[in-house]
Amino acid sequence: MYDIMIIGQITLDHNIDFDGREEFRTGGAVTFSGYAAAAIGHRVAVVPKGDPQRVDPFATFRDSKVEKVFPVFSPTCTEMENTYFTADRERRRSLNTQGIVPYAPADLPAEPARIYHLGGLVKGDMGGDLIEACAARGDTALDVQAVLRCRNEDGTLELRDWPEKKQYLPLIRYLKTDAAEAEVLTGTDDREKAARMGVRLRPMEADEAMKLAHRCLQGHRESDGFRILADKRHLELSLEALAVDKRFGALFSDEEANNALTRLLEAGYRF
Repeated sequence: MYDIMIIGQITLDHNIDFDGREEFRTGGAVTFSGYAAAAIGHRVAVVPKGDPQRVDPFATFRDSKVEKVFPVFSPTCTEMENTYFTADRERRRSLNTQGIVPYAPADLPAEPARIYHLGGLVKGDMGGDLIEACAARGDTALDVQAVLRCRNEDGTLELRDWPEKKQYLPLIRYLKTDAAEAEVLTGTDDREKAARMGVRLRPMEADEAMKLAHRCLQGHRESDGFRILADKRHLELSLEALAVDKRFGALFSDEEANNALTRLLEAGYRF
């Protein structure tokens, strides 16, 4: 099992520096986070999407410690034009001149991972169906630019709120956001308040909680906090323990109960 599977396109970047110098290079969250996560010792797989005639996914990761590349075909690639106005590159204008065909759940490899990181570039690269598919398999991480950064007709990018956030945030274990994105998501520029509000956005109704429990027990992911409870020797408080408790047997299928039992036994739980 991989520690992390990173899903996102390799971008074709045209960078124009403040002094007029130009460079063409590959980029994208999957590229930079793939190199970084593998370099610090994690077992990493990447799922880049694009046209292999324009960008070779295997060549992109040839010098990295990424264990496996699962390329997904798209007839188009994501192209970015970045114009920097200062030497520190803090002020810039970005144009998204072309995008990929959106990811679909069928693009996910069969091999499991503990964490699925969604590293899209703009809204539309990946949707709620992919979030649900990943959440059913393992812990899901989301770079929030993939749902907030919207492309205008002229290619300019604009941050807009995520209408489906209350539906999908409960499925996200790890949320990556900067200050500007957090303000759009929560409506406040106070970072601490935004963090607290982000937590409050996650609670769900009882029926949604049961749907999440079923997805968890049917997939590869352990329930939230399972490892922490195992370390503290309190697995009796886990979802898995509830699934094998006779009092709640009617709520779970035999397959779900068997999956829960396997996880508990592998973690050393004693009945």
